Amino acid sequence: MIYSYILASFIENKKPINFSSINKTFTQILQRDLQVYNKEFNHISIERSPYRCGLGTTSAAFGYDGKIYGCQEQNSYENNSLFYIGDIFNGIDKNKHYQLLKKYTSQAIQKCENEEECNNCPLRYTCQDSCCPSVNLDIFNDMFCHSIVDCQWQKMLFFNALPIMNILVLNDN
Repeated sequence: MIYSYILASFIENKKPINFSSINKTFTQILQRDLQVYNKEFNHISIERSPYRCGLGTTSAAFGYDGKIYGCQEQNSYENNSLFYIGDIFNGIDKNKHYQLLKKYTSQAIQKCENEEECNNCPLRYTCQDSCCPSVNLDIFNDMFCHSIVDCQWQKMLFFNALPIMNILVLNDN
């Protein structure tokens, strides 16, 4: 029903609801179309913006003891956590923060925990920043590994957004 509402909003020239996961899926479809158009489809573009939650750039988390973390989910861990970036007494440690940002923006390729899922995935070349680095590191000890559930969620979003994009293109909207 959310997708039907979004489609109806576009057709009626009304502002659709803001659902960030769906909005990102529309962007991924456009990125994929550009890659096909530019004949770059066999190349994985790894461009991860450090300006997102969890990295201490757009937000930070504070532990009960004054420790500062890049991610709010990490504030109960020890100081050796990659996400520990300083404390309220000394501020953000630029070196620790840099190490977190360097790790996240590295050229590592995002993959599914079941790598066979990646073989024919329509999002294979556009999923490089689509999941939580903190959760991935906790679960898989790898910042760049998606859970199978997350991969299925992303594909469900894609396969629901694709017909909307097709309808809008066919109607020059």
